[in-house]
Amino acid sequence: MKIKAENGYTIAKEKESKTKTGIMVSGEVNLATVVDSETYEKGQTIIYLGGSNFYLGHEKLLALNSTQIIGVVE
Repeated sequence: MKIKAENGYTIAKEKESKTKTGIMVSGEVNLATVVDSETYEKGQTIIYLGGSNFYLGHEKLLALNSTQIIGVVE
């Protein structure tokens, strides 16, 4: 599956038995509720929140510090 992010990057992920939804951000992330993360090219980070349904509340957005949300990866 390939997903095109808003900035033009193409994100390719292999189909996994368990679906997880992630948000790609620029820079480093300090967020206690992140279940997994991986570094993408050029310093972006994909944070996985688990499952296909999630809610990113205002407090969690603040916890991303100065990072910028680039796209959603599923």
